[in-house]
Amino acid sequence: MRTTFRYLLVSLAICITTQGCFAVFYGGMPIVYDSVHLEEGQEIKDLPYDTFGIENPKGRLNLYLPATGDSWPVVIFVHGGGWSSGDKDLKIGGKKVYLNIGRFFAANGIASAVINYRLIPGVHWQTQIGDIARATRWVHENIESYGGDPDALFLAGHSAGAHLISHVALNDELLTAFNMTTGDIRGVIAVSGAAYRVEDDVTNQNGEMMSYLEKRFTVVDNSGRWVQDASVLQFVDADDPPFQIFVGGAEIPGLIRQSTLLKETLDSAGVPNTFELISGRKHARMILLMSGNGNGVGEKMIQFVQDYATDLDEQK
Repeated sequence: MRTTFRYLLVSLAICITTQGCFAVFYGGMPIVYDSVHLEEGQEIKDLPYDTFGIENPKGRLNLYLPATGDSWPVVIFVHGGGWSSGDKDLKIGGKKVYLNIGRFFAANGIASAVINYRLIPGVHWQTQIGDIARATRWVHENIESYGGDPDALFLAGHSAGAHLISHVALNDELLTAFNMTTGDIRGVIAVSGAAYRVEDDVTNQNGEMMSYLEKRFTVVDNSGRWVQDASVLQFVDADDPPFQIFVGGAEIPGLIRQSTLLKETLDSAGVPNTFELISGRKHARMILLMSGNGNGVGEKMIQFVQDYATDLDEQK
């Protein structure tokens, strides 16, 4: 069920109730936003995905389940925040925008887990990747009891979340350590991601991006290996799951460049992928587009999951 209000600003703020959206005010500007409502029992909050999550809310996830049917595909969503901030319960303009992504998938017949993970500087960035892998393993092992299909798992993330999920999806050794394989991941939705290739002259031409990443990835370990270790593209090979890549056309050039590098590397390896530059959209706005219809992102994510929820071998 979808609850919708459209706000039209003419001189002063005038609210007109219609059908479909909320206006979220971000930085003082109104942004049209689809708020999805689920019935009681479709949302299960704060499940620990590892023992540390019993005491620490950063080790918990929310599940969002479709109202009917079973054996649904499952999307695991990971928030961004520059590796050092963010939470699944984050509010923008009074709305829990990350949780709304989970509700959006459930309203379209796809189960979803919206997860938390520990943040730097409290932990090393590689611990964050481990947290994403732990959450993915938990979903893989437990989602069938909630009606989901453990053999149709997808990873989705925004910004730093896109970087972290790509590490999990592409790193065979990491998945093996958590009793999974790349075959357990049916697809990856990477939105406005960063640090796919850290050492890139075009991305770092003014030095600001490298400085930003260094402050985050050298926490605990400043050996210099972080430049190679943090880069995702080193893991790409022909057996990887398909990717759906989005980036806003009004984002900083370095982020557009990183998404382009991801596509080019996947193309070179023969990995199925799509790439879309969403005209005029900035970094934060891309979050809101992940839970809406008719905006060039939300509906295409649903279609991507539906397309690849069948046997992956048939899709390649």
